[in-house]
Amino acid sequence: MTERERIGGFRSPQDLLRVKGIKEKRLKIILPFLEKMENN
Repeated sequence: MTERERIGGFRSPQDLLRVKGIKEKRLKIILPFLEKMENN
């Protein structure tokens, strides 16, 4: 089961930190490329 399936979607960019392989450093790099996340 993927993290997205387990929690039912991501509600904020910080939710991505629970995904294996995404740490603070990587999140800071990809943050400018993410659209404003609204509730799924």
